[in-house]
Amino acid sequence: PGMSGYFTIASSLTDRFRHGGAWTAAELRRISADTCADLFGQDRAGPVADLMVLFARALNELGEWLEAGWNGDWVGPVRQSAGSAAALVESLIVIPSFRDASAYGGLPVPLLKRAQLAAADLALAFDGRGLGALADLDRLTIFADNLVPHVLRLDGILSYDPALADRIDRGELILPSSP
Repeated sequence: PGMSGYFTIASSLTDRFRHGGAWTAAELRRISADTCADLFGQDRAGPVADLMVLFARALNELGEWLEAGWNGDWVGPVRQSAGSAAALVESLIVIPSFRDASAYGGLPVPLLKRAQLAAADLALAFDGRGLGALADLDRLTIFADNLVPHVLRLDGILSYDPALADRIDRGELILPSSP
């Protein structure tokens, strides 16, 4: 309680891996939204239920990807990346839930937040050594997030078109990929 979404997920997964070990690829393929809700300490119903469905789908896709490309071996894609965070991201973005992009002016703008966070978190978990020795972390972006523009705006670094600023200030929902 009281943690951001990222830290709730990260600490829950850390606890799971420390006490129950890593899931096999086959187990990942079968994880349900209810399992995710229990793991992350969330309600099984209500507003967060849709998010748990998305988490389960992402874990299912990860399991499928590990089985298809590396016979379920977690370390396979890391070894294949040969110490490159960018190469690891490139391999991860074949997973649909890791290939996030937004459209702008009819062109896709890859955000790749989940794939880049996976590479950065791997480096963090291994303190930059062993499997976490990724030499080109500086090639990753700032991990697209709604808080970045918010903070930049509050600090006077980023200014919005007045009509957009008014919509934000009113708390109006702005749909993904809207101009």
